[in-house]
Amino acid sequence: MAVPLCRRAKDGHDSAFGVIAIQSGGLSGDAQVALEGVGAALSAALEVSEFRRKMVVCSHTALEGLLKRATDIKGVYFAFCDLGGQQVCAAVKGEVVEGEEPVAVGKSVSTTSKVQTQAVQPGGTGPSVGFLGVSSEVVAKAEIKLYADTAWDILQDVADTLANVSTALAAEGLMIDQSSSDYAAREV
Repeated sequence: MAVPLCRRAKDGHDSAFGVIAIQSGGLSGDAQVALEGVGAALSAALEVSEFRRKMVVCSHTALEGLLKRATDIKGVYFAFCDLGGQQVCAAVKGEVVEGEEPVAVGKSVSTTSKVQTQAVQPGGTGPSVGFLGVSSEVVAKAEIKLYADTAWDILQDVADTLANVSTALAAEGLMIDQSSSDYAAREV
């Protein structure tokens, strides 16, 4: 028995990128529904994880640019929310951002007065696809300047840029690495 793993397409024509196969005779109705449910859940999970992987890759460049533009900011992180809504750090650049504990990749970020976050939201109002975080001291020291952006303005600009990137990645959907020679040979 086999169930395809599919990527969702906006035009309604989903395409398979893999398959789950089990060695079995015919499955009962409930077992067949369960197997199809596993395939659908795994497809959705892989789509989310692939989106997040690409966002992390893009965030490294964005965070490096942020640190160059905003010299007041010594450390910054990028995080996603887990199923419980807790932020989990996916990338850190510069010095460590201090929360209840130092922010580290793969660890939950404690929301305290020491950390200030900016949501990454497509369109500025959509669901948050990630969070940028800095030391709250940086924000507290931000003064209105006549000719230069404050560190917080730059942080918001980077959040907007990542939101635009997330929109493009969501439109691209789950895609295999098309740069490989094996993939190119199959397409010929």
